[in-house]
Amino acid sequence: MTPSKPLIRHLLASLALAALGTGAALAQGSLPEGCGLQLEIKRVTAGSGPVMVAVYESEAQFMKEMALAVAVQAKGERVSLPLCTLSSEEVAVMIYQDLDRNGKLGTNFMGIPNEPYGASGEPSFGPPSWAKAKVRADGRSISVTLN
Repeated sequence: MTPSKPLIRHLLASLALAALGTGAALAQGSLPEGCGLQLEIKRVTAGSGPVMVAVYESEAQFMKEMALAVAVQAKGERVSLPLCTLSSEEVAVMIYQDLDRNGKLGTNFMGIPNEPYGASGEPSFGPPSWAKAKVRADGRSISVTLN
């Protein structure tokens, strides 16, 4: 089963908006006070384009309106990033690495991503649902491995 093109396009548009987000952030170590999640992103291609992170705080906003958008310059194969100013107890995190630095997730002719991408929560085939992507924003650390 291949994800629908409209759903893929929506994912691409949402993640591309991350490029317009709040700027770059990179952190190592413990979670600062007031931050809901410590995000570790694995399988990053160092020096090959920014890692784009989009955070959604509710099912109604999921894939429509980001609560937080961050672009992180990848200096190693892993990126650690605190996610702060979250107002919800549950969030979903969508990530991609913009290897060609064009501000959008690249896809092949079938609409399948050809740049590294990932999401919080449970793995899923195609773009995840809110139910599969949501995680508790209670100060915990989560890890996402890019595909």
